[in-house]
Amino acid sequence: MNIQQLQDCAAVLGEMSNNFTALPTDRENAVQAGLYCQIVQLYVLELAKHLSDGMEPYDAIVATANGELEIPESTALVFKVLTAKPDK
Repeated sequence: MNIQQLQDCAAVLGEMSNNFTALPTDRENAVQAGLYCQIVQLYVLELAKHLSDGMEPYDAIVATANGELEIPESTALVFKVLTAKPDK
């Protein structure tokens, strides 16, 4: 895995998120799509950080899957609430 490619990917995800959230609010799921991009961007950046810290790729994937990046609890709660599927 190439750290620069991961950083480029994160930049694209950030731009996508900005574009989704800039759509008019009557666009169905636009904000939700923007949040999903932000969440994926966090995972990509965490993976890049682990690799740049010298972790082996497998160990970096495991650490990323375990969510070792510290996201403030309030932010995590906002992501959880806003991305939850409504009950039918």
